[in-house]
Amino acid sequence: MALAIGQYLDDIGVKTNVELMEWASVYVPMLSKHDMGPMFFLGSGGSTWSALYDMADLSAVDAGTNYTEWKNPDWFSGWAEIAAAKTEEERRVVIDRMLEVFYNDPPWLMLYFQPDFYGVSNRVTFEPRRDEKVYLFDTALAQ
Repeated sequence: MALAIGQYLDDIGVKTNVELMEWASVYVPMLSKHDMGPMFFLGSGGSTWSALYDMADLSAVDAGTNYTEWKNPDWFSGWAEIAAAKTEEERRVVIDRMLEVFYNDPPWLMLYFQPDFYGVSNRVTFEPRRDEKVYLFDTALAQ
């Protein structure tokens, strides 16, 4: 995917040099140090139970998971409002506003949605989850 995206960018005049990196020893240390350069490819799954859980990757400008060092003040001021909200309805208003900020000033280019593929024996009961997590305690031998 990184090579295809690089070619698409080249096609429209954005010169790229795609560098494929080994995940554990090269990519992750660079990502952790926020030393990835002007553009990098990273996938992110999501939860199925809480918008706040997914939003928490951008909990603060200096958060370890704010890899692009995004600094939108309208987003980050929302966290104090969420903490001060007394009801779920009040929280939902703030969350919706923050998600609109995210949509209009995204910290990432939303380029690609990866479908998940699973190979499963018909001797096993297994149901894939939308959040890409694989919990084996939900899996059993078929009857």
